[in-house]
Amino acid sequence: MSTAIQGQRYEHAVTLARQALDAVRDACDTMNVNARALSKTKKDDRDQEERWAVLTQSAYHLFSGAPHDDAGNTENFNWTRADAVAAVATAAGLLARLEDRP
Repeated sequence: MSTAIQGQRYEHAVTLARQALDAVRDACDTMNVNARALSKTKKDDRDQEERWAVLTQSAYHLFSGAPHDDAGNTENFNWTRADAVAAVATAAGLLARLEDRP
């Protein structure tokens, strides 16, 4: 990912960050936990696991704009160096959390 950023291939770096989140989503059952979180009326009622799932899913959906150029929507996304760095840092942080899982 850092090679892509250094080569100014920011969209590619975001795409790689999105791919890295697949491992997090699988290990943490993110899709189901996120659905449970979103079903709660009050956001304050979400537990810690649910809040991490919301973050993971939100990052995944945002980063999905890089590999998908959907007409009238993601085709107009413009990825900057700062975006790529934020995506890589987010993915790295979420991946690092897997080390603490039982």
